[in-house]
Amino acid sequence: MLVGGEEARALLDNFNVTWTTPAQTDRGSMPLGNGELAINAWVLAGGAIEFYLARTDARTELDRCVKLGKVRVSFSPDAGLTGAAFRQTLILAEGCIEIQYGDENGHVGSVRLFVDAEHPTVFVTGQFARPVTVAAEYETWRVEPRPEPNSGAFESADTVMRLDGDLLFYHRNGPTIIPFLSQLQGVESLAVAIPDCLSGRVFGGLMRLEGGAPGGTGRLVTRALVQTFSLQVTTHSAQVPDIESWIAGVGQLAAEAASAAAAEARTARWWQAYWEQSWIFVDGDRAAEPAIEPGLLQVALEPQDGARDLGPQSTVTRAYILTRFMSACMSRGAFPVLYSGGLFNTMPGGTGALDPLTFSRPFTAQPDAAPSMARNPDERGWGHFYLWQNTRLPYHSMLARGEAEWMRVLFAFYRLRRGGAAQHGDRSLLRAAAGLGLRPRPPGQTRRLRGEPVGRRGGYFARTRTAGSDVGLLRLQAGRRVLAGGTASLRP
Repeated sequence: MLVGGEEARALLDNFNVTWTTPAQTDRGSMPLGNGELAINAWVLAGGAIEFYLARTDARTELDRCVKLGKVRVSFSPDAGLTGAAFRQTLILAEGCIEIQYGDENGHVGSVRLFVDAEHPTVFVTGQFARPVTVAAEYETWRVEPRPEPNSGAFESADTVMRLDGDLLFYHRNGPTIIPFLSQLQGVESLAVAIPDCLSGRVFGGLMRLEGGAPGGTGRLVTRALVQTFSLQVTTHSAQVPDIESWIAGVGQLAAEAASAAAAEARTARWWQAYWEQSWIFVDGDRAAEPAIEPGLLQVALEPQDGARDLGPQSTVTRAYILTRFMSACMSRGAFPVLYSGGLFNTMPGGTGALDPLTFSRPFTAQPDAAPSMARNPDERGWGHFYLWQNTRLPYHSMLARGEAEWMRVLFAFYRLRRGGAAQHGDRSLLRAAAGLGLRPRPPGQTRRLRGEPVGRRGGYFARTRTAGSDVGLLRLQAGRRVLAGGTASLRP
């Protein structure tokens, strides 16, 4: 059954995600993004808002795809936020998060977060019934060099500094791991045939608070009490000859950013056009309780973990729409979607070590401390490299959804690396990451042989709130009603 665009929009609004309880940690985060730049945002009791910043091209000299850092926006005095009714909604059709404090009996305040669809900038805007002081703080956990034990290479520490009343933060790559990997793989003579995307790379951003001024290291504070505010965080990643060139580049990007109102309007238009490309709504599928490893329920302590009652909603449609939304948030970047968490990986919880076969537990358990050099959201259960067998999965259904243009990122990435593989006569080189390829195995880690049992049911396949690629295997069974349509051309 085909439906028109207006009806599709009305159906889409039914799948907005709403929470009425603040988060405790990043496990209660919601995703936003523009294809290159993405954030995980969550709201704590008392009204403070925190979010991670991530880009597809934020790759260090050790070839790790890492966060740009974390931003915290807080309000003092709390203007009645503590104890007030709370409502946080991910509005899919507009690509934004809306936070409401108070109810119809007493409006306390509201905040909106969005990532400009046409510019690498995050906006946080808000208004309050009573005047508040707004503080925006930037945090990085890469505060000292991080060595790589096998190669002798290391990641340099991040830099945070004031710049004309704004806050500048960046990571500047030093000598890369590429020479070591070339030697390890025996392809020193072919290194020039594989693009070096790490050397000279700098990534970070410029944070600007309307009416604000520096208030300490990594902090901007409004000069006076305000009832409205606007925070702008413009990000940038590039390979440059010197740091001055990068600073000039991020400064120019910040100056070119649209006003918050204009950016919000064009972002809403972009998302509305995106959802009109194609749509699928399934009706009549039977409600099914997902299979969850009992041990995970013991550590799933976030309030949102219990919000699994979808009412009359189709589970299939909800999974399809939310996975598609997260895919759109990170599929227009300089690098392909990184399958091990994409741009929305969170900080490991608990104290156990990450293991590819058991990482469902640490990524379900709440973090018990703030990010640090030893434990932070840069960690990934399956590494930072691109393995074709997994990288291809988010792209399987793009053509059918009218997203052919986004597939160019994937094709270009592998086309650039095809020359070295052809010369070497080894397709394994096409598994290369941004630098050269397979990274050294950590000391003591062993390989699980093909056919060897995982050892316990579920293994690493037990997932919680992750952007899976299962929609590519979606089967619409008899008895379900499918509402489908779209305006997109499938021609690249």
